[in-house]
Amino acid sequence: MSKDNRRRQFIINPRAQWTYVLRIIALEISVAIVATLLTATTTVLSLQSDTGGMIQPYGYWHNLIASSVFLCLILAAGLIFIGIRISHQIFGPAYHIQRVFLEALANQEIPSKIHLREHDEFHDVAQTINAWIDAQKDNRQ
Repeated sequence: MSKDNRRRQFIINPRAQWTYVLRIIALEISVAIVATLLTATTTVLSLQSDTGGMIQPYGYWHNLIASSVFLCLILAAGLIFIGIRISHQIFGPAYHIQRVFLEALANQEIPSKIHLREHDEFHDVAQTINAWIDAQKDNRQ
């Protein structure tokens, strides 16, 4: 890939990209809470049945919640990075397609062909648009 084909920013559409990332993080936190509660409840019930109800789970819950919060924070940091990276592959091509068309409309020209990076989404959309552009250029000649 040539350097001139790279986008300079990862945050292209801040509102949409951060909404996408926050939804991923909310899903991760929800799954972590449910998994923590199920694991904790199962473990406490198992320990109480093994010890004849003599165990006091209060310290256990405190440690479990603290470790779960720590794990959620580490996962959230990783998911922010991954979410920005994935959203860049979605919103970047959308921005590129929009920019190509707006520049062409401003100059009252037929848009130039759309070239996306290898790992970007919307290659099928770009191919369809490029076929339309070719047809428009053939009609003008």
